[in-house]
Amino acid sequence: MSPIREFLIDVNSSSSSSSGSTNSSSSSSSSSSSAENSSDSDDEHNLNILFPILQILLDGRKRHRIENYIEVVHSWTDAEFKEHLRLQYVIAVTLVDELANSGVLPEQTFGRPKISAEWSFYITLWFLVNTEPYCTLSDRFDVSISSIFRVIRRVMAWILTKLDNIIKWPEGPAIIQASQGFENKREIRNCIGAIDCTHIIIQQPKENAADYCNRKKCFSIILQAVVTSNMSFTNIYCGEPRSLHDARVLRRSSLHQESQNNKE
Repeated sequence: MSPIREFLIDVNSSSSSSSGSTNSSSSSSSSSSSAENSSDSDDEHNLNILFPILQILLDGRKRHRIENYIEVVHSWTDAEFKEHLRLQYVIAVTLVDELANSGVLPEQTFGRPKISAEWSFYITLWFLVNTEPYCTLSDRFDVSISSIFRVIRRVMAWILTKLDNIIKWPEGPAIIQASQGFENKREIRNCIGAIDCTHIIIQQPKENAADYCNRKKCFSIILQAVVTSNMSFTNIYCGEPRSLHDARVLRRSSLHQESQNNKE
């Protein structure tokens, strides 16, 4: 029997005894016995109702965190790693080393053990790929929700500093390589990029919400991207509301302005 149930039984037993003593002093022996039996029945009924409620209130929602999930990640094959985190393992290792040497993550020497650069990077990747809520990430990676928030914010800020070095328009010999790639794969000549737009889901804006509501009845902004034949990004433009046509998004982007100023 659980401590909660024992406590409730003791409380109800004391209440029944007190009620029985009071009734015996003011009524006959038979009436007292009948009243006591009725009281016991009511107490048992109340006990059956209160016990599940108190059990829920005292226990709350139990968190089932996964311990040593890093070992699960290390057990993945290269194909499984890319399937789960959308990134090749070799590239992830390189980025983890850069993150560890970037100085973005705090070097604490007290309190709980710090979250490693590898763990921080995998947490952020999982969030970007699966868009899970912080509480779910906390259970999966055995890290507090507040730490999950700080880790994602720091790693994302670090990733943004690398955009200009990674996403850049082909110049010089890179233009010939990009063109040759499309010609070899699809027999398309004089092409250095494939362009298209996609939608990024957002929360309903407080202002001009109708402009951001797409045909699927959710709110989004438009991301315009240009990629090479090997799927490497060379240009991105993001932030326009979904109500704009792709052609208009292109005309508003810096890519279109640059193409008009430098047609060669």
